[in-house]
Amino acid sequence: MRIENKSGTILKTGVPQILLEKNDLRKGFFIQNVSPSHPIWINDMGQASSVDAGSIRIDPGVSISTLNSFPASNSEIYILGHEGSNFACREW
Repeated sequence: MRIENKSGTILKTGVPQILLEKNDLRKGFFIQNVSPSHPIWINDMGQASSVDAGSIRIDPGVSISTLNSFPASNSEIYILGHEGSNFACREW
């Protein structure tokens, strides 16, 4: 299994950006909010939003990963946050 580093930085506050491109071979992913003070949001069903019930909030220092029993979406996955906030991300 190949693991790719998809870590990065939020480019602009309040503007969703693509975290992971569409990938039909994606088996899973991990993301950690390494920002010391700002939450981030991700969404695999559309553009991320801080007010959309479909977006998942990840507080500073918190990480999430896909479950073995639940397949990862192969769609584009969006991220939203505060400009300059960093995140760690791996895709497999």
